[in-house]
Amino acid sequence: MGRGKPRSESSSRPRVMSACPASPGRRLKSPSSTHGRALASFCAGQELEALVATLQAKGIPAAGVWDARIQYKHPQFQARGFHEDVDHPIVGIHPVVRPPFRFATVDRWNRTPCPTMGQHNAEILSEVGITAEQLTQLEADEVIGTKPKGL
Repeated sequence: MGRGKPRSESSSRPRVMSACPASPGRRLKSPSSTHGRALASFCAGQELEALVATLQAKGIPAAGVWDARIQYKHPQFQARGFHEDVDHPIVGIHPVVRPPFRFATVDRWNRTPCPTMGQHNAEILSEVGITAEQLTQLEADEVIGTKPKGL
């Protein structure tokens, strides 16, 4: 939709701006297109931070894409204390997302790791009246357990 024009006076299709300055208003069709190959060639072998800075200096919006499995390494997350380490009995020490707020009186929010499968079966089931004998039978019948069936 054009700026300042009613919808009926402008195209109903949104304009998609390309990241490539050579083709304003056109979208790259695929990495195998002429512009796609040129962009891939330009980017290949460059360090991420330097490439982003170069593109941004030329007025091209650019940022690195982070794999969610390593997002805790992002400098902005580290500077903001976005994660805190938790020691888990299976995976060891790993970062866990903190709540999006802070209290001066609370140092750590994640004080315990997530439970392992079946870790609290005995405590929970005994609270609803399951006896130790029944618990043993449920385990023997593979109704409850500490690992997925088939592993």
